[in-house]
Amino acid sequence: MARTPDPIAWFWQLSATAATPSIGRLTQAATVQQPQARPVADQDFRVFGSYAMVYIQAGHGRYRDANGTRQALGPGDVVFVSPRLGHRYGPNEGGWVQTYLVFDGPVFDHWHRDGWFGPRQPVRHAGDTPRWSAALREVVFGTAGSPAPEVEPDPLGQIVRLQALLAKLPRPKEGQAPRTQLLPEWATEAARRLGDQLGQPLDMEALAHSLHVSYTTFRRGFTQAYGMPPARYRAARTLDHARELIRTTRLTDQQIAHRLGFSDPQHFSKRFKQLVGRTPSQFRASL
Repeated sequence: MARTPDPIAWFWQLSATAATPSIGRLTQAATVQQPQARPVADQDFRVFGSYAMVYIQAGHGRYRDANGTRQALGPGDVVFVSPRLGHRYGPNEGGWVQTYLVFDGPVFDHWHRDGWFGPRQPVRHAGDTPRWSAALREVVFGTAGSPAPEVEPDPLGQIVRLQALLAKLPRPKEGQAPRTQLLPEWATEAARRLGDQLGQPLDMEALAHSLHVSYTTFRRGFTQAYGMPPARYRAARTLDHARELIRTTRLTDQQIAHRLGFSDPQHFSKRFKQLVGRTPSQFRASL
């Protein structure tokens, strides 16, 4: 049975032609009413290439990641998703309402390195659902009310407002340093290379050799660090890029499949549904 698209209360996405500040950018935001998540195994962790901040407005769910974090979620909780960290989160029976922001850039890398958000404490409780829901909308549009449709949000203003909102969150608890800082240098370099040139074939054994580790060490160490084998990690990044192409371009499934190295559109559609939970056409319709 095809999964019905999630009802979207509001959605915003950065225009492909918009000039963005060099310090960072907000690329996407929405409030979504999501039904119960389909069951997934830990090896089906997702990996993002950007930061994401998810605020749970109503309903309950769960979060887990490759670092071993397992946590229940409820109204007022904020989930921070870090780039390259395998993770999963979703609602329990009855679904939930979430507002999410997707962002990246040097200024947020600093926030991440300082431990303000990241894998050390990916879930924090903000509370006060109406106030935070309005604050997140204000980050995007500069107003908590309905923005004028002809007014384009100011990218620099978005970055400033988002940082001000981050500063209002409860400080992270003191404790163990984020695991990402403890990874071997070859593992972080491997993750970077696995996310490059996604439409080209990649020899995993040759990659391991170039990183000066054995293939066995490479595969086992990477899986332990990121929660999935290197090949699955690359596939996840490829499908993340496919979603971005669907959101931001008018490329057909055949064109996207060719660009990302799939043998044909049918193979692309099958892999997309396996990792995303819906076909490319269903995903496109939900936008």
